[in-house]
Amino acid sequence: MWIYVPVKADDPDGEAPEAWVGKIENSGLPKGAWKFEAVRHSEFAGVYNGDPFTDASTVVGLLDHQRQCTLVRPFLARTDPGSIGSGLYARTIVSGEFQALVTGLQFPDSTDGVIDRLSFDSPSFAAWYGTAAFKKDYDLEVRKPSMEILDTLRESVSLSTGETVEVALGAEVSSRGSSASVRTASSFLMKFGTPANLDHVIEVAGELEVLFGFLIGFRRKPPTFQISVADNTATIDLAGWNWTAQELPDHFRPLHVRGLGGGNLKAVLSRFMSDRLSLVTRVHAVEFSRFFSNNLNDRFSMVMPVLEEYLLNRYKTGDEQSYLDLRQEFFDWIEASPNKNLAEFSRKHVKVVEQKAPGLATLIERAIDDVNRSNFAFPRLLAKRIQNRRGKVFHSAPSMTADEARKFYAEVRAATGLLLLLTLKDLGIDIATLSDRYFALWDLQGFFRPQDSAETAEPSAVEQE
Repeated sequence: MWIYVPVKADDPDGEAPEAWVGKIENSGLPKGAWKFEAVRHSEFAGVYNGDPFTDASTVVGLLDHQRQCTLVRPFLARTDPGSIGSGLYARTIVSGEFQALVTGLQFPDSTDGVIDRLSFDSPSFAAWYGTAAFKKDYDLEVRKPSMEILDTLRESVSLSTGETVEVALGAEVSSRGSSASVRTASSFLMKFGTPANLDHVIEVAGELEVLFGFLIGFRRKPPTFQISVADNTATIDLAGWNWTAQELPDHFRPLHVRGLGGGNLKAVLSRFMSDRLSLVTRVHAVEFSRFFSNNLNDRFSMVMPVLEEYLLNRYKTGDEQSYLDLRQEFFDWIEASPNKNLAEFSRKHVKVVEQKAPGLATLIERAIDDVNRSNFAFPRLLAKRIQNRRGKVFHSAPSMTADEARKFYAEVRAATGLLLLLTLKDLGIDIATLSDRYFALWDLQGFFRPQDSAETAEPSAVEQE
């Protein structure tokens, strides 16, 4: 696609520099970013001037010289003046990447609160919200397949964070001549309580798609998002994501569906919108480990810091938190002392001998006990093993035997599984209802409690992997 980017003059009474003309493209592949390249004539003194692409939150212009557009969060990677002096005219070429393309509206300032609503049609949301919008059958009288279009499902919920969400799930029929195709289409519409800015809307749009992909256990390519400002509409196409380059498998069975274990639309969205950053951080760590890496070191290095911070915030007792706060306050007070010798003495010679704060193994044990009350069977001995593994991975060069690698694999699966299940629990879902969904939790084999037993699995089941 071609792009035209006008440039404002530094002096209001002066002549504006020549506009940039170039192209933008996206490979359409996982993690593929939007890319731009543009050129213009320049004065010899300004051949390295890349404005407005330099340090900008947005760049506005025209797409194919017709439609208004906005390049969101551009990163200027190269400014090329060519061979200065070899030609009659000086020119500058700029190139780089950007996060998202807005088509239909211009946003010179991405922090202006002007957007009323956000909507999208997401196959991930459709898979989580309900079944197919049509039913296939076979008519024995005429001996031909038949199809019944089902009623459209609709729901509207108001969230405590101020948004109103309206959703619909129904059949979309596309006709061509004497034939037609039918697909299950969804409509997810979020109305903001107060007009939102572009930065916020892009974050929410991407995070909602991540949420529904996490719930079904399948990260798809993000859809095109629609936004509205008063009576004007525009689309947002995001890039730079990690996603699975395939359609949902036939007879796909999601990890979680609407209503299972109390996880209805309002409950899930209310909890998600009130704690988006923490939840999305955990989801990214879990999905990187489950879907996007086969390297045990990389998987553990991604999951472990997120899990450790989460456990520290969730499983401390009141006394332990009070102790940690007072300890931090004490050392902050010493550091703030005007006597620099006192602060230096403290750094060298003062340390806490008997700590009341829980260790990592204790926190993991508490998390394991919490999850195991919901019909799972994570062995408690893994808590100490995961803590020891953390020290080996982050503080020494790992070198291991085949038996050690098998143990490492079990520890990575356990850490990922705990973070996965605790995140689902924080979304208001009773994870006990997932304890028999072996097909979706394929990577947790060995951590399920036998259906005919109230006892947890023997540690040897994991030790011998």
